[in-house]
Amino acid sequence: MLKIDVEGMEPLVLAGAVNLLRSDRPIVYFEVLEIETLIRCRDILTKLGYEMYWVESSAYNERNFVGNSNNIWGEGETAVLAVPTEAAEVISGFTKVTGSETAVPKSAYRRY
Repeated sequence: MLKIDVEGMEPLVLAGAVNLLRSDRPIVYFEVLEIETLIRCRDILTKLGYEMYWVESSAYNERNFVGNSNNIWGEGETAVLAVPTEAAEVISGFTKVTGSETAVPKSAYRRY
């Protein structure tokens, strides 16, 4: 598995990892902040035979270790799980990235 969190530089990381992605076929997880970044990542990954799925998660956990009750985030985080096409049948419960999106989906803060 390859986890990428580089604040908008994901396409550069993927471009540098093309040989790894082609040969080892890892699952790739990366945060998405802007639709333009998603488009560039999708271009790279679909050419390499990957399918992509949206993953939304809460940025704040009210049961956090220090007991901080101040949620400064307001909304959840959005990421993508990219899976080699040959393994995509094991993915369920996620919405597929279609390529027709005009904005990154944002979820409201969800309580646990």
